[in-house]
Formats: sequence, C-alpha cells, structure tokens
Amino acid sequence: MISLIPTVTIEIGTEVESSPDSYGDIVFNYIYETVDGCLLAPYSSIERSAPFSLLDETKILVHIPTSFKKSLHNARIQYNGVTYKVLGNPVPYSWSPAPWNREVICEEVPFDE
Repeated sequence: MISLIPTVTIEIGTEVESSPDSYGDIVFNYIYETVDGCLLAPYSSIERSAPFSLLDETKILVHIPTSFKKSLHNARIQYNGVTYKVLGNPVPYSWSPAPWNREVICEEVPFDE
C-alpha cells in the first residue's frame, strides 16, 4: 500500500556503556540504527512570550514507528546531517491505530556532548 503521508528515514542511536577511560569515568557510545517510516515536524513551544523566528528553532517532533522497540532514554537521533538528543524517556502508547506509537521531542546538539 502506498502511503500519502510523507515519511523520512532517520538514524536512532541508543546508548551502550563501554570500558572506563583513563580517569575511571564510564564512557557512553551510541550504536546507530536506521529507522524508516518516521514522521518529522518542527516543534514549537506555545510557552514563549517573545517573538521568535522559526529559523532559530532547535527542536523537532518525531513520531517513531511501532517496529522500533528499544528504549529511547538518552538516545540520539540523526536527520539531515544534524544530531538531536531525545528529551526524557518517551514510552510507547498502549495502543495506536496509526503505524506510529511514540511521540518524541528532540533538541539539537550544538556540539558533540
């Protein structure tokens, strides 16, 4: 079936723990996985009180397909050459008639954190 809704392909990076560095700190790396069929839209907060430009917006809203089952806690999303961090730990809806069951708010990572 052909969908009339334009979807995109993104890369979702889930956090994996690696060995401690030379200072004994735990270092986290990301394993990226390609996910097809995501919906992506700019996110805008209605809590702003001053005028702003949509070009300055650094958040996006992503709807993740039901086929992606992993936790998104501290995850990263890459789309169109930009890396975003997932805010919070969004859990899947208990039931959804649509092929997407998670609504994820992401904020752009301005540098490699």
